[in-house]
Amino acid sequence: MTKKKKRKDSKKTDKNNYQVELKGLLLILVAIIGFGRFGIVGRLISAFGAFLVGTWYNILLLAILIVGGYMMVKREKPNFFTSKLVGLYVFVIGILVFSHLDYIIQNDLKDLFLKARRDTVCSRYMRASCCPKCINPTLSILQAESPFSRIRTKR
Repeated sequence: MTKKKKRKDSKKTDKNNYQVELKGLLLILVAIIGFGRFGIVGRLISAFGAFLVGTWYNILLLAILIVGGYMMVKREKPNFFTSKLVGLYVFVIGILVFSHLDYIIQNDLKDLFLKARRDTVCSRYMRASCCPKCINPTLSILQAESPFSRIRTKR
C-alpha cells in the first residue's frame, strides 16, 4: 500500500493572513480619513501627521496608504529595514530638515542648536561641564562652522 500524504494544516496561516489584511485595511482607513479630514478623527489624524512631519503630512498619509495596500495585497507585513528603505528614510529626513530651516530661522532657534552643540562638546570632550562664558578654541571653531552661520537672515 502507498502512504497517504499528510496535508499541512492551513488554519493557523489563514488566521494570521486575516489579521494582516485587517491591519492593512485599518491603515488604509486611517489614511483616507486623514486625507479627507472627515470629522474630529480626521482632523486629529491630520494634526498628528502635521506634528510629526510638518507641512509634508500628506506624504506621511500616502506612505500609510501604500503600506496598508501592500499588507492587503501581499498578505504579509512589510520589512521596513531593508537597505533601500533605510536610504529612503535618511533622504526624507534630510528633506524635512532642509524644508524647515526657514522655521528655525524665523523663530530664532539657531541659538538653541548652538547651545546644545556647545554643551555636547563640553560634556564629551572636556569631561566637565563648561560654563557658557568659557573661551575655548574648539568651541569657537565649532560655532564658526555651524550650518546656521552661513544663513543670512532677512532683517
